[in-house]
Amino acid sequence: MSQSYSIQFRNLTVQSSSTSRTILERVSLAVKSGENVLILGPSGAGKSTLMQVIAGLSDSLNGLNIEVDNLKLPSCSYVFQDPDSQFCMPYMDEELGFMLENQSVPTSEMRPIIKRILRKVGLPDQQPHTAIQTLSMGMKQRLALASAMIQNEECMILDEPSALLDPHGAEKLWEEIAKQTKGKTVIAVEHRLTEALPHMDRILLLNQNGQLIADTKPSSFFQHYQNEIKATGIWYPSAWREYTQQNPLLTSLPNKEKTMLTLTNWTLLRKKKSLVAIKQAKVYQKDWICITGVNGAGKSSFLYGLMNLLTHIGQYDINGHAVANKEDVTDRMNFVFQNPEYQFVTTSVEQELVYSATTDAQEEAVASILYQFGLAEHRQMHPYRLSVGQKRRLSVATAFVNQKAFLLLDEPTFGQDASQTFAVLNEMERFRQAGGTILMVTHDETLVEHFATQQWVIEKGQLVCRERRQERGLLG
Repeated sequence: MSQSYSIQFRNLTVQSSSTSRTILERVSLAVKSGENVLILGPSGAGKSTLMQVIAGLSDSLNGLNIEVDNLKLPSCSYVFQDPDSQFCMPYMDEELGFMLENQSVPTSEMRPIIKRILRKVGLPDQQPHTAIQTLSMGMKQRLALASAMIQNEECMILDEPSALLDPHGAEKLWEEIAKQTKGKTVIAVEHRLTEALPHMDRILLLNQNGQLIADTKPSSFFQHYQNEIKATGIWYPSAWREYTQQNPLLTSLPNKEKTMLTLTNWTLLRKKKSLVAIKQAKVYQKDWICITGVNGAGKSSFLYGLMNLLTHIGQYDINGHAVANKEDVTDRMNFVFQNPEYQFVTTSVEQELVYSATTDAQEEAVASILYQFGLAEHRQMHPYRLSVGQKRRLSVATAFVNQKAFLLLDEPTFGQDASQTFAVLNEMERFRQAGGTILMVTHDETLVEHFATQQWVIEKGQLVCRERRQERGLLG
């Protein structure tokens, strides 16, 4: 076996031991040392499973049968799609210090190294002893990358490293990854191709059956594999343009005669300090409000405040009635967390939806919702056994069983391929057209452009509200 290859194996097949479902089928791969490889494919195609095998984590893949020939693997550092799954210490500096300790770095030399790596990934280095649980998911993603960088292994595995970052942050992060991994082997999964592609030498494409159907250079990928790309539903340069041409968007405006929610001189507090302050904001029936801002700006916390999960002061009205602190608003609002696992309470996908039902009619609708969100074939699977993209869709789907006036979502499209993103957005638009109101945190600027009736930007602790489509005359 050639020594010029960092990774090499043949006929990798992975099956579920409980259902015999094939996750990866006879995948063969050879990656040269120092090569940067991007793995693409639809949600549930086995991308994360493939990377875990490459990282030597086969023994940890419980419930799976793995067969492979001539396996050769390097020593790897790993950035998981869910950053919470890899932290083992409570504070940023302790997490990074633990990695340095494993390399026998003296304690006296750790602090400058930790501060330097935090700066490189775009995290504040003034207070490295910050509790990880207080970080936004995007900031946790940066910390997970810093932890992988500091290990200095010959290969780095990156599973959606910029999925939760703002576009500028994602671009800068990939530039830093390229600097830090020069001469090393990089295996990455990423749905956001714009930032990642300039740094890749090669693209692998998996189909829904876990088969490797393309292996080529980025320069020729979109030209030579158009049919395969569209069939697998992954993102491609003209995906948004073709979608908007085929789907009339926002064919009815918000009903400004019906104010659904008002915030006046309202301030969200954390430890008695102002986190987000709002002078005046109004939400109308059939609004689709996109909440944007850099990582750590307080977007997720803002949604928690609207759900009355965090303390606030000032005037908060729903349908003209004042909302008190700690008042239960779940009878009027459905909330989809950024981390889908926070809301799973049953042991199967189907039961997760049934649990949300309160009437026989809603229970009867579960089968249709499973199909609409691409989860029908996984109905008996435990939610934790789904891919991250499938978990995301399940968490969103639960809000469509027992629909309420408001739908609050935190990054509902992260980890989704193009076809599943559009399917989720179609369901949300149908909900809005029927009289529902949406408030959604997102970093997807194209989504904001096409769907937002208002864009609320959180910047330096202040909320700025901007009306969008009706001012731009896009409705004709």
